[in-house]
Amino acid sequence: MVLIGIDLGTTNLKGIAVRPDGRQVAAATRPTPIHYHGTETADFYPEELFESTRALVRELVAQCPAPENIAGLGVSSLAEAGVALDANGEPLAPSIAWFDHRPRELVAHWRERLDAKEVFRITGLQINHIPSLGKLLWEQRHRPEVTRRRARWLSSPAT
Repeated sequence: MVLIGIDLGTTNLKGIAVRPDGRQVAAATRPTPIHYHGTETADFYPEELFESTRALVRELVAQCPAPENIAGLGVSSLAEAGVALDANGEPLAPSIAWFDHRPRELVAHWRERLDAKEVFRITGLQINHIPSLGKLLWEQRHRPEVTRRRARWLSSPAT
């Protein structure tokens, strides 16, 4: 039996295939496709991310001496990045990077109206620009056509 782990990192996509006893069978890495727009904004293009991840998995499988023994796949993600999908599962817009500052305007509004300690007690999160809610609300305000057509929000590990 072989298990594959994939890390969708901000800088690199990394993969490893291991036996249950932890012995490594294969490893691969490739740069994460990211598009910067200045110093505080960046997007992941879902199709590019998917294709790069698929290529990484293919590379791992090719290194496995008996690919038919691959029994599982685990994925860790780009933190709070996700993509809006239409009813057919097609991406509607680029995925806003987890560290992107576009939701800052909303964060200031929340800080004025919400008790930060209470938000943390309920959610375990700080009031800042990183959680997905800020990206969803930014998209609602600045990409209303995406919001109208959005059937679901898919977090990055599932992309």
